[in-house]
Amino acid sequence: MNYDDIKKNGYIDKINTEVNFPMYLKTIGFDLYKKSAGSMEFRKKNSNEKIVLNTSRDIISYFDRNDSENKGYFFKFLRNYKRLNFFEAVKEGLEIINRAELINIEELKVTKRVKSSDKSLENNYNITDLKNPRHLVVDRHISRETLESPYLKGRIFNAYHINDNGSRIPNIAFPKYDSSGIIKNYIVYNKPYLSKKTDKVEKFRVVLNNKDRYLFYTNPNLGKTDTIYFAEDGKDLAAHIELKNPKNAMYFSFGGNVYKEKLEEFSSNILPRIVSNPNIQIHSITDNDAAGFSFDVSVYTHMTSELNKEIMVTTGHKDNNAWIMVHYNNISDIEKDYKYIKSELEATSINTVLFKDKVKFEYQKKHSNNEKGISIDNKRMLSVFNKVYLPIKGAKLEKSVAKDWNDDLIIYKKNRVKSLNSFTIEDFERGDRIKLKSEKGPEGTSNEGIVNKKDKEKLVVDFGLNHQYIIPLDAINILYKSHYKVADKSVIEKKNNNLKL
Repeated sequence: MNYDDIKKNGYIDKINTEVNFPMYLKTIGFDLYKKSAGSMEFRKKNSNEKIVLNTSRDIISYFDRNDSENKGYFFKFLRNYKRLNFFEAVKEGLEIINRAELINIEELKVTKRVKSSDKSLENNYNITDLKNPRHLVVDRHISRETLESPYLKGRIFNAYHINDNGSRIPNIAFPKYDSSGIIKNYIVYNKPYLSKKTDKVEKFRVVLNNKDRYLFYTNPNLGKTDTIYFAEDGKDLAAHIELKNPKNAMYFSFGGNVYKEKLEEFSSNILPRIVSNPNIQIHSITDNDAAGFSFDVSVYTHMTSELNKEIMVTTGHKDNNAWIMVHYNNISDIEKDYKYIKSELEATSINTVLFKDKVKFEYQKKHSNNEKGISIDNKRMLSVFNKVYLPIKGAKLEKSVAKDWNDDLIIYKKNRVKSLNSFTIEDFERGDRIKLKSEKGPEGTSNEGIVNKKDKEKLVVDFGLNHQYIIPLDAINILYKSHYKVADKSVIEKKNNNLKL
């Protein structure tokens, strides 16, 4: 992208008019302090920063109460605040447009002003070594052996409220580390509770300070890292460790949400490992739903922009329609890339568009209200995107059968597992996950697949490849029962035309 492209496409005007300025201020730590008919004043916590927005016109302008020269539109604010050069600011501004969730200005509420004498949430909890993991072991079925594994030992804590005399309620605290291993924050969990205010059962999840950008990760000092896993939640991360018993791995949890600063923190942690091991793999173990897939798109497209300097990737969505846009700095390979992409996705619901200097992937975030899990088409699309643009060989989506890996672990431990040679065809239903006796599956891929159809005394199984495979019952080692649908009928029919033995 050069200056002529920016001027021709009107990117500066687009950024100034389409970025949700108030929402952006909220995401970087500003709170709405005052609000009138034509203006909004934002102040940053624990800081003297004060930004006033003029909202009375079509294009929102701003001025800095502490610097009378710092005023203008969003593009100027972004450059000054993030200290970006012109081209970096254009790239950042376009990404903000594409990732922002819409919110009406009227929906922003003025933050209640808290007296300086009030205690912060950090002062409300005592953090101690993990002596009582009851929530993880009893409620979430994660074993003590897993918590004492090299990956997790000493990485998770108890958190007791200061008013909990006798330490009767052992909350679980997952720390958020910076890239040097220093704890910057905690997320405190426990089982759901009945709220006295709403009279509804609500999740118990407390973030102790506003340093949200940092991530939980497993022990970084275990030697060579061959695989990096990223999850939405620390409990899913622990469940995956217990179910898979991985070797030479490192896990990261985003703590329930993802945005640019978290992605940058993730990059700062994993880039040195990528440099030291060019064959490293990056696997997603996010939730098996539309939100989990949005995590996947955010992480893989960010890593692509970081590692592949020949392109810039932006993403966006409107209602249920979403897209990935690949901007080429050099268009010499664009037609070759697009030809391959088109051929790989032509039998799917994914729409691809070739522009002079861009390739666009268009997809639906969710294909139907009854759909469970991410669609095979979307999974295929991201796989093709990673193969073409991400300069890492091993990028893989490892999706649970149930909604998340912790649910898979709970199902596994509630005796919904039948193993070894006692199977009959009646034991299987569409959506069940099976594990083969062989160490690897078809084409050298994973030995776990999803049952899509019964074929007499054999099964038609999807291993996430272009074709499904017919598997005899005596080749199956473990059956994980599930009632989650994985693909719709049209997808199955497409693959059934290309069965392999």
